[in-house]
Amino acid sequence: MTSLLCDLGGTNCRLALVSANGKELERIDSVPNDRFASFVDLVSAYLAQWKLSSLDTMVIALAAPIEGDCIWLTNRDWKLDKTELAECFDAPHIHFINDFEALGYALRLSDRLQSSPIVVPTEQRHHGPKLVLGAGTGFNCALLTGGEEVVCCEAGHSSLVTETPFDRRLQDTFISRYGRCSTERVLSGKGMFELYTAVCEDMGSPALLTNSHDIVDVGLAGTNSAATRACEEFARILGRLTGDLSLLMLPYSGVFLTGGITRALAPILMQPEGPFLRAFKNKGRMAEHMENFPIHLLQDDHVALFGCLSFLQSATLGVRA
Repeated sequence: MTSLLCDLGGTNCRLALVSANGKELERIDSVPNDRFASFVDLVSAYLAQWKLSSLDTMVIALAAPIEGDCIWLTNRDWKLDKTELAECFDAPHIHFINDFEALGYALRLSDRLQSSPIVVPTEQRHHGPKLVLGAGTGFNCALLTGGEEVVCCEAGHSSLVTETPFDRRLQDTFISRYGRCSTERVLSGKGMFELYTAVCEDMGSPALLTNSHDIVDVGLAGTNSAATRACEEFARILGRLTGDLSLLMLPYSGVFLTGGITRALAPILMQPEGPFLRAFKNKGRMAEHMENFPIHLLQDDHVALFGCLSFLQSATLGVRA
């Protein structure tokens, strides 16, 4: 029995096979999607490396809402159809899961994930919920309950909460442009560029940088004041939302941060008195309580694959959340 796990993003697809004992990832690879015309072609090329052509099970984590047996990716013009995949790879068991659902399942294996601590409470609880959230192409979160069930949502499409005059000017800009201001309009890769543009306008300086990657690099280097402020504003807004979600879900067993742009801002997020932690703790009467939530920055590129593995173990046992 051969099981294939896939973490299918907009740019790359990470793949792995499951070990014979069903507990480990083997033959991990990351493949650029642009090399292939379709997902079927990509998987076929990966399997050919190991002289495989058929599978028993596929678990595929996707950055898309999971509805039905046919999924169109939101960030690439690819269609994934369970019937087609079953026929192409002789695979009787095909599972689609949302990418943040996979991250939620990965929290069952959090002791195996590479991470850096941001907040370590004096007294830690190990049997409460765990929360994973992050900004990358978009923004979202998932909760692993104390009963080991995964609860997903679409947090990125919730309305952005504002507190400062700058927040409200930013919100007004997005409302005039899009009709509303959702969280991931700001907390995402594209959002970083929009945030930088707004900061430049606020400071009366020209917007010289053209993409979020350069904004983060230059901002962290401290060579462009607008880029530095944009990174700090991003961290502040992320910290505030992380605090709000923590109060809503009470993840006493840990808050786990992930996502490409989140990880890129690690030097700011890790600052003990930086904008992220100041905003996270700035909860009025609950300020001291915020120190009870452990916060970790996930550094593991294979988190979603571990989540697919955890999902498969649950599906095999018939206890999928």
